[in-house]
Amino acid sequence: MVEVSLVDVTKRFDKTVAVEAMSLTAPSNQFLTLLGPSGCGKTTILRLIAGFEHVNHGDILFDGKSILALPPERRGVGMVFQRSALFPHMNVRQNISYGLRYRRTGDSSTRVLQMLDLIGLRGLEKRRPDQLSVGQQQRVALARALAPQPGILLLDEPLSALDAKLRDSLRFEIRQIQQSLSLTTIYVTHDQIEALAASDRIAVMSMGHVEQVGTPTDIYLRPATPFTASFVGHTNRFEAVVASADTDRSDGAVSVELQDHHFVAQAQGDRQLHFGEAVVLFVKIEAVVLDNTRANQMPVTLIGMEYQGETTVVQLRSTIGMHSARIPSEEAPSLRLGGKILASFAPEDTLLFRQNETPG
Repeated sequence: MVEVSLVDVTKRFDKTVAVEAMSLTAPSNQFLTLLGPSGCGKTTILRLIAGFEHVNHGDILFDGKSILALPPERRGVGMVFQRSALFPHMNVRQNISYGLRYRRTGDSSTRVLQMLDLIGLRGLEKRRPDQLSVGQQQRVALARALAPQPGILLLDEPLSALDAKLRDSLRFEIRQIQQSLSLTTIYVTHDQIEALAASDRIAVMSMGHVEQVGTPTDIYLRPATPFTASFVGHTNRFEAVVASADTDRSDGAVSVELQDHHFVAQAQGDRQLHFGEAVVLFVKIEAVVLDNTRANQMPVTLIGMEYQGETTVVQLRSTIGMHSARIPSEEAPSLRLGGKILASFAPEDTLLFRQNETPG
């Protein structure tokens, strides 16, 4: 399969910079997800790779060779869009066959049947798109993209129009197909659950640049920037200042102060923080417990509860703002709205960054 590399790529639309000086590699055979909010440049990257848009600066390489001069049909790329984009006047068989229009060898009928078996729609080949469910339509779109045996598969939020249960099912199927075909895949989503569940690697994006690239575990547990820490997972955010100049401790712990609270936090990476420096502290909501068993403690008032099955998210208010915690639902009956309790979290469960810190 194919390794895809973006080298210092910039794309502008008039005065708007959609992608700025971006370098990124999608390793051969791996599932890379571009994760970020709407408007951060994710879809633009797919369209540049596919050849539907032109690069203003930089290069795009397939296995080390530039493909900028190649038209879309010669790049060996299959693409699935947010909406299935099936031809309404064609049946399933004809839509899949359309993906083979540039293929010069092989039996197209046999290939279509293989694709129908792959997506589990054998027997529905004569149906038109309006006779299919939304999930079935996306399966046909996937089959059409895979029919010509591309070296690269691009997927632009293909599950966003589906209900939650079907989204989970089809996401699993896409991942299985990608692994069975050993297909280099680049997947775009703003849904962190999709990204964490399906990916070999994730590139977190913001405003046309990459914040961090890593495994799902790295992205979730070891975010490299404040943006990644706030975007991935559900976190509490505190603005503070460094209260102690002793940042040379072997455990990397730093004392920080915010209003009348003092916390011990963990600086990320090899950052050297200094006394009085403005910092931002993140604590994932599952790391907050409603007792005094952790080193960092604060009195809070319970102002809301959201039952979510096995867990319940509780909304809390303290003298420094609003916070959340995720607790086992079996603990929720002992709580009452308006009740004053103690919340705590451990230093090792914190993420500490300089304020306004940027990638690199």
